[in-house]
Amino acid sequence: MKILVVHSELGVLRGGGENFTRNLFLAFAERGHDVSAAFVADAGGRYPFALPSKINLIPLRGYWARKFGQKALSSVASYLPQGIRLRARWDRVQEAICWRTVRWHDQRFTRRIKQEFAGRWNEFDAVYVHGSAFLAAHIAQRFYAYRVLCRQNWLQYSTPSRLSARMEMH
Repeated sequence: MKILVVHSELGVLRGGGENFTRNLFLAFAERGHDVSAAFVADAGGRYPFALPSKINLIPLRGYWARKFGQKALSSVASYLPQGIRLRARWDRVQEAICWRTVRWHDQRFTRRIKQEFAGRWNEFDAVYVHGSAFLAAHIAQRFYAYRVLCRQNWLQYSTPSRLSARMEMH
């Protein structure tokens, strides 16, 4: 079976979701499945964490920053004492900016995946999307007879065909 893994942070983070995805699909590859993984990389195609050689890597080159500017905003916050009204407001502004930059990153990643694989979806028997129900829904609705699985904290989106899309809460 040919499987495409779509996980934006796979080569740049080492958290629970990245380890889960890497280990799961390494096990698939070791059992003889052909696994490819698409993820972000810098403009030179580099990424900080090595991925298993049994997985076909598709690093998406570009200028990616899931939490752009957060380091600077956090440094400003470090000068504000905890417990004062200004600090609470600053934290709220920082959070508002953070989720917007994460959303912007996810939208850019989704557009890039759509462009990269526009004419290539028939190369894969199954697609695993990590963390983006919208991207999983896009793939499931447009490409008949594909199996799409989205892992996102509490949501699993799975569909065997365009006609029977469904959402399951776990």
